[in-house]
Amino acid sequence: MTRIGLLAGLLILQLALALGLALPHWRAKTEAAPLFALEPASVVRVVVEGPEEARVVLAREDGRWILPDREQFPADGERVERLLARLSALRPGAPVATTQAAHERFRVASKAFERRLTLERSDGGSLILYLGSSPALRQVHARLEGRDEVYLVPLETWDIPTTAADWEDKGLLAIPAEEIAKIALPGLDLVRRSADEGGAARWTAEGLADGERLDQGAVQKLVTAIAELRFAEALGRKPEAEYGLDAPALTFTLTRKDGTSRRYRIGKAGDEVYLAVSDRPELFRLARWTADSLLEAARREALLAKEEPAGAAPQSQAPGEAAAPAPASSPPAAEAPGGG
Repeated sequence: MTRIGLLAGLLILQLALALGLALPHWRAKTEAAPLFALEPASVVRVVVEGPEEARVVLAREDGRWILPDREQFPADGERVERLLARLSALRPGAPVATTQAAHERFRVASKAFERRLTLERSDGGSLILYLGSSPALRQVHARLEGRDEVYLVPLETWDIPTTAADWEDKGLLAIPAEEIAKIALPGLDLVRRSADEGGAARWTAEGLADGERLDQGAVQKLVTAIAELRFAEALGRKPEAEYGLDAPALTFTLTRKDGTSRRYRIGKAGDEVYLAVSDRPELFRLARWTADSLLEAARREALLAKEEPAGAAPQSQAPGEAAAPAPASSPPAAEAPGGG
């Protein structure tokens, strides 16, 4: 290698080293700062306000989120925590406006906004964030109370609703399917058992007539419908007769493995379907498709195995279970050549 080539190589090495040392500092200077300092775990109360005096309050109590204005009804804690995490991660960059005159134009004024979020901390402090117009998908103008700067942040106002029903814990009535030990339907009791050690759950029935057998797939469909039940809206304490629950369309009782039970009553009033359960004081409105699916799955006829074709050989089975399908018959053997 010539002396010139050696010197050139050393120069390139020095430049690379200098760039490597400077790059982290350059990145630190150019990275956008957070819109505000927020530790999600420190927030104990969230107030969401919208146009036309729409307002919902969420509060953290004993480690869970509730709706204090709705008789302490459980809120969707995961949704609240997701919102706080997204807010704490906002890094908007340069403002799009810096004067008070722009506040109303971008719908982030104190009396003209799409959302006003008040976040109260456990130390007594709070901050207020205004969200306004949206110039593009998942982009909304934002402003902090007490500051004139307006920023563009990656949020959607529709994803921060102002009605309590949208913040309810819709999965409140869900039960892990493996905890369901018995379902007592009108005239038919379904009892879980295991096929063998660690085997798949099987169900037997009490109340079957001679020749009736359970359809295991249909029973599992009912179990899933109950285990994953979600309501559309919690209605609070209401007169049951007005919601069709004095003469319910379906009543059944679920027993868990630990021996505790819950009674379900489903009633119809007009085009709506309502639910009452024995371990909650509120009534619930069900989405029509949810209710129809549950009512259909709970029908006695839907839970019974279809009759087998005449001549099918029954297989050994436990009482109350559907017989396994008979194997297809083998084709007759071909005759030997010249056979009579």
